[in-house]
Amino acid sequence: MKINDKNSAVHLLIEGASGKLEIIQDATEFPMAVYFMNHEFPAIRERFRKCIQFLCKPFFDAYLKAREKLLEALEKEPLEKSGTLMYSVEGGVILTTFYDLKSKSNGEEMVVNGRIVIFSNQIHNPLPRLIFYTHIKDNMGTTYQTLDTYFGGMKPMYIMNDVMSLLLFIKYCPVETKVVAKGKKVTHSNEDYFNKTRLPIEIIDSTWFTTIVRGEGFGVTGHFRLQPMGPGRSERKLIWIDAYEKKGYVRKAKVLRSTDRPADELEDDGDAGIPG
Repeated sequence: MKINDKNSAVHLLIEGASGKLEIIQDATEFPMAVYFMNHEFPAIRERFRKCIQFLCKPFFDAYLKAREKLLEALEKEPLEKSGTLMYSVEGGVILTTFYDLKSKSNGEEMVVNGRIVIFSNQIHNPLPRLIFYTHIKDNMGTTYQTLDTYFGGMKPMYIMNDVMSLLLFIKYCPVETKVVAKGKKVTHSNEDYFNKTRLPIEIIDSTWFTTIVRGEGFGVTGHFRLQPMGPGRSERKLIWIDAYEKKGYVRKAKVLRSTDRPADELEDDGDAGIPG
């Protein structure tokens, strides 16, 4: 898979790079979104560059299974993190999410401050489309949001919770990672990743859901658990309870860790560079 300025919005993080993007004029709060991208985004893009991560499909699928459990933890879990996430969703759409968030509990509820900016890249559209932007101050914020998006009219608070629970999943989940330097490639889980951008990208994967279950008996569905641990059981770790048979045969699959291939200069495949 190639990661470039045709299927992501990472090029917007480059100083002096072309700011070509699409903002729908008839969407709510269009002037606010334009002002942010033209005047405020350049000043804080360094925060979004702190951590650039691409989520493999198995990892994102695992998150979807864990999301309900993680939403329960949001009110008790403080979060302070900035960076960029990329992941594929339905219809071959790739979302690029820039985030700069800080949350804490005031004893009654979770209080969130920060920004979330989400772009979509579709095969038929050469430009990244801004589909969501909000600046949150103590849980209050004005939001730009298009109607024809992956979120399907989801309320802004739900989108915010979705991003935050995904960040918690990355924190809790045992992950396998590969850092792909700019202009380089790696092989992970039998798939090639070509980083055609000018920034290093971390590939995030999960080894959950690899247990093979055979035999007759009563099947117990796999599920997530936030397991108390540490001093006084004050810390928590997200664990996956494998599906198993009450009377049957369970064999855990081996975890195979890929290694980087030699990453010489990539051959020119015609992809457009990032205009300076």
